[in-house]
Amino acid sequence: MFGQFLREGAAPHPYALYLLGAGAVLAVLVALFGQWGALPMRVGDAGVAVERSAGEVDRLGWCDVNAVQLTATALTFRSPGTVVSIPVRAQREAAARALAEARTRIPGKVTGIQEKALPKPSEGAGRVLTLEPPQIAGLRCKASDKVITFERDARLCGRCGEVYHKDDVPRRCATCEAPLRA
Repeated sequence: MFGQFLREGAAPHPYALYLLGAGAVLAVLVALFGQWGALPMRVGDAGVAVERSAGEVDRLGWCDVNAVQLTATALTFRSPGTVVSIPVRAQREAAARALAEARTRIPGKVTGIQEKALPKPSEGAGRVLTLEPPQIAGLRCKASDKVITFERDARLCGRCGEVYHKDDVPRRCATCEAPLRA
């Protein structure tokens, strides 16, 4: 069609207007009802995260999760300042892995979700990434509210990642009830 406009004295193709209209309608339908590319998700020891770009990751640690909700379209993890949603249809495996991890790490927050709501995650799915050490200095102890000034003064819960000062580690984690010391 475009080439017809460049030729001298040539009339437009007889179906040009119909083809142009059909293309516009198709573009609108794809924009409204098409599936958008899902952002990469990270699920593991550090919590659940969405990778916005190569250097920008919105992470929600297991100890920070207040509620887990499963709807027909998404598995959502909420905290006071952050919400991470995993689209179930586009990333079923990531949602299954995140739900399984949440059931293990923070079982008290995963209530009202049926056991068979999502399939069991497959072992080979996803890619293993090495975590950078967490930035702990400046955080507050969950038990005593002391500020952690040195990394070596902190103790982390192995299940949910909650932070405690070395002098105030309770017998059980305040967030996930995991035993912390013998």
